Amino acid sequence: INSRHEFHLNTAKVSLDRAHQNMETKEPPEIVSSDLRSSLYAIAEIVGETSNEDVLDRLFQNFCIGK
Repeated sequence: INSRHEFHLNTAKVSLDRAHQNMETKEPPEIVSSDLRSSLYAIAEIVGETSNEDVLDRLFQNFCIGK
């Protein structure tokens, strides 16, 4: 396991733990699904299942591109 995989696995675990806790406390399904989606995204980063749109979203989040 490399550091990138470890980071994404930890992110997935935190998101799954949060989803489990939110289910136990009867939070709205939207909250739980958001946590599950975060976990799924972290796992997709490891296995390389990200789309071009995801890459572009991350690019524009991290860089200020002027006109």
